[in-house]
Amino acid sequence: MRQIRHINDGWFFKPFELKDIEAFDPSLYVPVSIPHEGIKLPYHYFDEKITQQKFTYYKEFFIESDLENQIISIRFEGVAHQANVYLNGRFITKHVGGYTPFEAILNDYINFGKQNQLCVVVDGNEDKDTPPFGGVVDYLGYVGIYREVALILKDEIHIKDVYVRTQNKKIMATIQLSHEAILSYQLIDPKGQCVKSGQLPKATTHEIEEILEQVDFWDIDQPHLYRLKTKVESDEVSTRFGFRDIEFKPDGFYLNGRLLKLRGLNRDQSYPYVGYAMPKRMQQQDANILKYELGLNIVRSSHYPPSKHFIERCDEIGLLLFEELPGWQHIGQGAFIDNALKEIGRAHV
Repeated sequence: MRQIRHINDGWFFKPFELKDIEAFDPSLYVPVSIPHEGIKLPYHYFDEKITQQKFTYYKEFFIESDLENQIISIRFEGVAHQANVYLNGRFITKHVGGYTPFEAILNDYINFGKQNQLCVVVDGNEDKDTPPFGGVVDYLGYVGIYREVALILKDEIHIKDVYVRTQNKKIMATIQLSHEAILSYQLIDPKGQCVKSGQLPKATTHEIEEILEQVDFWDIDQPHLYRLKTKVESDEVSTRFGFRDIEFKPDGFYLNGRLLKLRGLNRDQSYPYVGYAMPKRMQQQDANILKYELGLNIVRSSHYPPSKHFIERCDEIGLLLFEELPGWQHIGQGAFIDNALKEIGRAHV
């Protein structure tokens, strides 16, 4: 059975020192919760380089001794702008890029049945090979673990990834498993009714194709959403999606065959004083304001992938979203391009 354990409370924070990786001195830290902005910013009149510093985040968590057969990973939704992760004094992973989620498997580093010491070294310095930096940027990068963190516990045989596409009334899905296994699935309509189901023989990659006789299309006025429930042994994943057709013609943009005049704005994710560090309810409220108070039907996530909570709320209320990779009028070479492509692949996996 898959578990998600949110670990957003009970963190400690301080300016980085090398000794932080191996030893924790509580007298040097201040308690914080996630999302967190590394610098308390004044409302205006401050040096833009104020966020370009390194900080240490520290957290203890307990994993029961009877969970040794589980796959245990940690997931960060967003850390600006580079993160080095250590567990019990041992290096786990490094992530470059402040706007995409990342995960790491912890099993080889966990002390089961004991408290575990998690240390995250966060670097807010602008690096020329890390998009969007390398040239002039017209927005502040901020610094910190500014999106949520969770531990994810899965059985050894589990679902690794679900990718859903639609075309007219057809659904196509690719499901990747950790091991060969039988996969069962259900397609749930917007009213909660199962409209298709099936079972596929043992494989590590499964392909689902179903054509529905009747489809409630996702539209800005009626944002109908379906769910694909996939299950392998005791692991189950529910993936939400919608049916819609989009097309650009010489006379404009068409949604489900209907000419639609687009009315939109750019949306940055920063807020006064706390920078990027706003929780789920505020990410959702931004989408509500754009849709219901400003009367928009599309938003551009300038200039990077936004919070998953913002994306999901756009889906729920019928707000089109133009999502961007991190960047602002600069394309570097070599490592910059490699990192940009990695960011595209990581966005909301």
